[in-house]
Amino acid sequence: MVARRYVWIYAAIQFLFVVFFTHLFYRHLHLQAVISIILATFAGFDVGMIGNSIIIEVLRWRTISPAQPRRTRRPPRVAQQQQQQQTAPASSQPSGAGEGQRNAGGDVENPAVPPA
Repeated sequence: MVARRYVWIYAAIQFLFVVFFTHLFYRHLHLQAVISIILATFAGFDVGMIGNSIIIEVLRWRTISPAQPRRTRRPPRVAQQQQQQQTAPASSQPSGAGEGQRNAGGDVENPAVPPA
């Protein structure tokens, strides 16, 4: 939820929201004092939690998006195989002769998933 060192700031902001909503409900909407406090408690805590969730998600998106490129890339295995095919010198072997050795290291149908 909130880091331990920021818990007092988070609590103070939530309290300010409760005070603001109490003032809004009691003075401007002319509700009874008890009803104003109960509604302000729900509204203040909800705004605090929603604001915290939005901030956390935005920060998470900002840290994830530079790591992922904007354009679509080919999987590393496909790019590596294409690079090997381009850099390999032309040989006198038939096209399927070295195929077993190239794919011996990995399973084509069930490729290894890189850790996230």
